[in-house]
Amino acid sequence: MSAAIWEIGGLTLNATYNGGTCSAGSAINHAYGTNVTLNGPGTYTFQYGQFQLPHETTIISTNAGTLGGIHSEYLRPLAESGLPGALLFMSIVVWVFSLGFKHQRVLSGSAKYLSMAVFLGLVTYFTHAVLNNYIEFDKIAVPLYSFMAVLTAIEIKHQNAQKDRKK
Repeated sequence: MSAAIWEIGGLTLNATYNGGTCSAGSAINHAYGTNVTLNGPGTYTFQYGQFQLPHETTIISTNAGTLGGIHSEYLRPLAESGLPGALLFMSIVVWVFSLGFKHQRVLSGSAKYLSMAVFLGLVTYFTHAVLNNYIEFDKIAVPLYSFMAVLTAIEIKHQNAQKDRKK
């Protein structure tokens, strides 16, 4: 698929989609091709060109660091911070899911409904994050971290209520 546009069964795919799959390959090559901690957060855009294989390049590929990025929120920490960054991000995802499921079991009333709404918003984000990278945009980052803060506040309130009941 070296052409910029392909037509498959009446569906047209352009280089932007191919660039997404190529950047994922570059991210994995970057993670395995450098040191353990890599270059740090926010550096992948400037580094990925050298890890993109020649047969994966398209007309929108660049080595100048002016375009591009990882089209996966899960691969970004791996490519930028190595295995420690990927494990940290995955631990946040696991924490959110465990807290969300716990709240559905133990809470009741309005706290349960608020927790469910916030949790479903986070599930939507983490599902879309498999194929997209939105956290670098403030319009997404603010609600994401706010939703996590709401889950944390509900958990703290629940724990304090449990302590008060035991007294």
